Amino acid sequence: MKNAGFFCLIAAAAVLASCGTRGSDEPGRAYREEAGSKAFSFTAGVQLAVPKGFPTDVALYPGSDLKMAQKRSPVDFTVILATPDPASRAEEFYRRTMSEAGWENTGEAGLEGRRYLRYEKAGEVVAISVDPEEERTVISIAYRKRY
Repeated sequence: MKNAGFFCLIAAAAVLASCGTRGSDEPGRAYREEAGSKAFSFTAGVQLAVPKGFPTDVALYPGSDLKMAQKRSPVDFTVILATPDPASRAEEFYRRTMSEAGWENTGEAGLEGRRYLRYEKAGEVVAISVDPEEERTVISIAYRKRY
């Protein structure tokens, strides 16, 4: 399955997001590394922002908390959100908004309550994981543009 790696990235990001606590007072932590022409940045904590260049036609779930933001390249992003809303509501939101923005649903999977949705448009790929937890739903969005 050619998309297995992309879904594994989403699953790993969801696990990382579940390691924090909601409403933490820790200041945001940022990490940046450069190797030649490649740069990688990762931010987690309270003081977060969606990375510059994240596609504007991929909606962030309304009222959600941004838990992690990662920009691995100008065309490769991951954001993790948390909401107290049920997973079914978040899943329906992404099904509707991605379709309205012209994204084609090209794959779905489910495992132990977690839902994975995959969308494509004009050489771009978005993988969304909706993961229900006890008191919140964690939403992971991975975006990349193919060369």
